[in-house]
Amino acid sequence: MIVPSNLEPNTIASTLEIPLEWAEAFCKLRQCNRPWNIPMTDWLRVQYNAISLHKKQPKMLKTIISCGWSLLDIYGCFSLAPIRRFEYMGLLVIKSQQEQVVSVSEDCIKLQRKGGSVMGFYKPLVSSSTRALLHELN
Repeated sequence: MIVPSNLEPNTIASTLEIPLEWAEAFCKLRQCNRPWNIPMTDWLRVQYNAISLHKKQPKMLKTIISCGWSLLDIYGCFSLAPIRRFEYMGLLVIKSQQEQVVSVSEDCIKLQRKGGSVMGFYKPLVSSSTRALLHELN
């Protein structure tokens, strides 16, 4: 399955068969400027992770959505220190480029490194009122 290159949310939502709000979040993230409080290397990693999840792992993305993970769980961060506060980080912020999503449940997303080691990403326990979506930082 290929993500359309025009970044039109309705097209992406229908192509990947995901909710429109998820396609909109992807498009907004891809089109927004790098927030001032995220270094360029981290911003490029976040962008890569978003593209990778949508283009290379669309079935896992659909599973993430169907298991009840929220946009904040995947696209979220702490607005004042997006890459310094781990307890606020969404999947796209915390995941390295060498990791692939290998399984998803309601409580945990398993990530596997190229070397074979596996780690679990669990839903952040902090209040959603203290978190922001990455594309809302500007």
